Amino acid sequence: MRIDYWINAEYLDETNILKLRAQYAGAKPFPHIAIKGFLRPTKARELERALRKQQFSRKEADLFSFSQSADLHALRDKTLKEFLAVLQSVEVTHIVRSITGAKITQGKADASAFIYGPGDHLLCHDDGVSSRRVAYILNLSTLNAINGGALTLFASKANRPTSIAKRIRPQRNSLVLFGVTRRSHHMVEEVLSGERLTATGWFHG
Repeated sequence: MRIDYWINAEYLDETNILKLRAQYAGAKPFPHIAIKGFLRPTKARELERALRKQQFSRKEADLFSFSQSADLHALRDKTLKEFLAVLQSVEVTHIVRSITGAKITQGKADASAFIYGPGDHLLCHDDGVSSRRVAYILNLSTLNAINGGALTLFASKANRPTSIAKRIRPQRNSLVLFGVTRRSHHMVEEVLSGERLTATGWFHG
């Protein structure tokens, strides 16, 4: 499998990767980046179609409500297998390491798909699990301000969230990366209308 069949060529260029690293490091309230058009458009559409064919289970608790697929590693769809191979490739490992500076291990990336419909949300948390190094969210739908569903980043003090600092609205085929730390507090705001589809997971170290 050729990575350049999947990844937009500009993100395989070292000069552009260095520019993304500078953007990531300078982002507030904690290092993060939203990379537009990360996949080639045809592959983004293929991935979206493949995910929509999967079964989703309803998940509800005090912290969250959404629908979630099985771990993509357990699914047999050819497109999803290729997508996982891309996530775990030498090239994508290099891109994520170079942008974030995190010590991630090649081949240690997990993935599930999530659908947030009207009323769904995910309250503030920090993703803190020992092996998680970088969280990623690949958006496969677009929502505007009136739709809700933004990824919301929090400012913090003494590693405790204090106030909303930034909203990143879902934009189809954008990849969001942020390091998992004690101050990477974030949430998904309630979806008011429409649908928020993502492939989401972590790069582990």
